[in-house]
Amino acid sequence: MARKGREEAPPPRGPFAPERLEEAITRLRELTERQPANQQAFYQLGVAHLQHSDPLAAVGPLRRAAELKPDDPGTLYLLGVSLADTGDADGAEASWRRLLAIEPGHAVTRYMLGRLLAVCGRLDAAAAELEQALQGAPAGSAPSGSATPPAFLARAAEALGEVRLALGDRRAALAAWRRGLQQEPNNLVLLGNVAAGLLDLGHFEQAIEVCARAKRLGDRRPIVDYNLGLARLAKGDLHEAVLSLRAAAAGAPDDLLVRVRLAGALAAAGQSKAAWTELDVVLAKAPDNADALTQAGALRLAEGDEGSAEELWTRAGEHAPARSALAALAERRERWDEADAMWQGLAASDAANPLPWLRRGLIALRRGDPKAAGVLAGEALARAPGLPEANAVLGLAELRTGKGPDRLRKAGRRAVEDLLTPEERRAL
Repeated sequence: MARKGREEAPPPRGPFAPERLEEAITRLRELTERQPANQQAFYQLGVAHLQHSDPLAAVGPLRRAAELKPDDPGTLYLLGVSLADTGDADGAEASWRRLLAIEPGHAVTRYMLGRLLAVCGRLDAAAAELEQALQGAPAGSAPSGSATPPAFLARAAEALGEVRLALGDRRAALAAWRRGLQQEPNNLVLLGNVAAGLLDLGHFEQAIEVCARAKRLGDRRPIVDYNLGLARLAKGDLHEAVLSLRAAAAGAPDDLLVRVRLAGALAAAGQSKAAWTELDVVLAKAPDNADALTQAGALRLAEGDEGSAEELWTRAGEHAPARSALAALAERRERWDEADAMWQGLAASDAANPLPWLRRGLIALRRGDPKAAGVLAGEALARAPGLPEANAVLGLAELRTGKGPDRLRKAGRRAVEDLLTPEERRAL
């Protein structure tokens, strides 16, 4: 009876010590040449190449490993990683979808697929995958060193928030980031995102609280002082706003937007000379900086120079705040058709922004069209439920269309005070 030949030792397994990595690659390559059906040898060679930061070299061995064992989740996962890292988005998606057909609950793969789809601009599909990834902790055979469940879920929530924001849904973005904070309450990145989201939605007091919490946790990033300054400015705490924005400017001296916002706070605090000093620094470095031109226009308008303000805002081009300022200037000049057209254009370019709808509602009231005003105010409320100014416009529209004064009484009339007739004031 013929004797069996000496059996080969099993292939070495990663992760490999850095000093033994090249030796491991050489041994595994030789092993795959001798044993072209050894799935584990090809898989480990792919692992070694990835550890060596060479995803292009990893693709071949991992593709062969997947051919030899088509239903192996670990192989399909790493094949997707290597393909994504080499720019083959279609191949990476195909590999990860094969894996998910085998293990639908493989949350790490759904997270990776969601991020890939987001980079490719397929935002709705990305949001769907990331949402599913958040339904559970990591599962399956992701490579060693994967995040623990809370850290993984926090990262998935962060990515989902970014996608929701890119889709124009600020509230959904904020909700996703808050879900992440439930997993990692001290995650500074998520705290910063939540603060920015609250600020964007007008929840200034909450934004201040979140920024203060981040600072207590030791977050010294200028963005924290920046968000804190903007929230304080919106609340009218001008002295504190200037202090926070000065701190942000000191931490990020080359960030021109911080200097522009500091100029705005200084102007609001009555320090126009200091505001111009900041703007001069920005415009000397970037003469076409749209944020600086917009703020400079606001300063010129405050000085009574409408012509210069209009010129500066026009120079800012398609910058939305400058276009808003020009629309408001048209209203100031009682050019209602021009102003309405400008606000309509702004509404088309930023579908989630309630301001253009609110301003168009006010213009409709001035033109004597309360029915149209009610519709436009409703559009503003659909984008910002509870917005007091929009409720006031809708309330006055209802009063003028015979529906009574109840809504306007509840909303307050400050936003429409100058539109009220003596009879309407008596009715209220």
